[in-house]
Amino acid sequence: MMVRFLPLVVTTLLLPLAGLGVYGGLQYSKERERRAREEQVAKAKLEARMQAQLAAAGVCEMQHEIETYLLQIPRSAQSWPEQGIRALDELKALSLKAQAELPQLKATALQMANGDFSPATAAEMRRAGDVLLNYGREFQRLHDEIKRVQTEVNNERSLQAARAADKRKRETGYGLGLTREGYEFLKQGMSKWEVDLILDCTGEEHSRAGSYATYHWGQGFKGVTATFAGGQLVSKAQLGL
Repeated sequence: MMVRFLPLVVTTLLLPLAGLGVYGGLQYSKERERRAREEQVAKAKLEARMQAQLAAAGVCEMQHEIETYLLQIPRSAQSWPEQGIRALDELKALSLKAQAELPQLKATALQMANGDFSPATAAEMRRAGDVLLNYGREFQRLHDEIKRVQTEVNNERSLQAARAADKRKRETGYGLGLTREGYEFLKQGMSKWEVDLILDCTGEEHSRAGSYATYHWGQGFKGVTATFAGGQLVSKAQLGL
């Protein structure tokens, strides 16, 4: 009889153990999930702190860039076209607004970086992120507009300078070079120095006899030959002009 009931007894004795095993397994699974959640939370907090530190550093960098950029704006900007002056005024207004708001954004970022993960701080941090992104977009837009206007102004100034230089060249002849125009500009009575300036190169002495001296200015297959008497131009000839 004992042998016949042995399996039943064993089963009866093992059931509580099996129950304990299932309970222990459930407890272990819950503990593992809890630890996993804690690790995820800790990782998220660490990432949030790192992002907050980066945000605080970004605020400092933005403040520095604003101050530096405003100092680099040329004084001549007041003579810029209307759209350039308008962009400058918008930039200055935006800079003042940003400089007033950035310290609070930095304080919020540092608050989270120091471990404050309260819902209020998290919400404020999200708002700070949106504000910084908006400032970044606006500054980039205005910077591009100012850069475009500044390029146009510089190009116009370069063009005006080139026109002025060309006008001076036409008036004085200086710098016309070994061209037909330069050759035609040579007049009797000019000195060797004036001819050098007009042809934009230094003539080499070819021959000399008494008060007469002949010089040659050449470049490739073109050139000018001029004769001076007593230091003044008396005749000229050209080749290839």
